[in-house]
Amino acid sequence: MFINETKNDYENNLQVSRTIGKKIRMWMALAGAVFIVLGILWIAFFPEDIGFSVFLFVMAAFFLAFSLYFFDWLVRRNLKKHLKGKEAEVKYSFYEDHFEIDGMTETGMSEHAQGAYSDFTSVVEYDEFWLLYYNRYLMYILRKDGMTEGRAEDLSVFLGVKMGSLYKNKVKKKKTS
Repeated sequence: MFINETKNDYENNLQVSRTIGKKIRMWMALAGAVFIVLGILWIAFFPEDIGFSVFLFVMAAFFLAFSLYFFDWLVRRNLKKHLKGKEAEVKYSFYEDHFEIDGMTETGMSEHAQGAYSDFTSVVEYDEFWLLYYNRYLMYILRKDGMTEGRAEDLSVFLGVKMGSLYKNKVKKKKTS
């Protein structure tokens, strides 16, 4: 049996959003760089058509500004708006044949759920947490440092066995010197 207690709060959700959003930010920055190159090439080959190159530079500025500044601002704003008063202490218990989730919000509301591992659509492991996807709209965050019974490494193996091909490991490989 494994038990994990994780607080579902602003900081955890912000960390998850930033981790998942890295790819989006990277692609947006790459798109901005491509628009800059296209703008320079357009000026070089069609110097009389300055309007389209201005459009390309504006698009580049938009993509770069979004990836470098607005993405984080938007995530913070939405988390503050949607998590207000919904922070919860959540206890995740993993048994051989099922899992149980018990949560208590700061307002005193409690929630209990249980099910089979086949109820999860996927599990993704990152350096500091796991994301358990129940469906398109519901995901559970488990911090690795939240283990109260069992070890995080053993839970990773356990979830990998239970989920099979639906278990994704995105832990960064540590450099050995």
